[in-house]
Amino acid sequence: MVIVTIIFLSLGALLYIYYNQSGIIPVNDLGKVMSDKVFPNLALNHLGVFAGLVFIIRFNRGHFLECG
Repeated sequence: MVIVTIIFLSLGALLYIYYNQSGIIPVNDLGKVMSDKVFPNLALNHLGVFAGLVFIIRFNRGHFLECG
């Protein structure tokens, strides 16, 4: 389980590194990073239609399984 956690933390860190290099970090009016919007913004606005659809499907699937 620890290995899986490290993998997901590493993927999150790589995502923020990509955002910093691309200059597409979503910030609010106060200049703070909106961390809840990082992955959805990337999936829906910068990776294309297929990635956006996969994100929406996986997001909804997770909610249905949680409510289940």
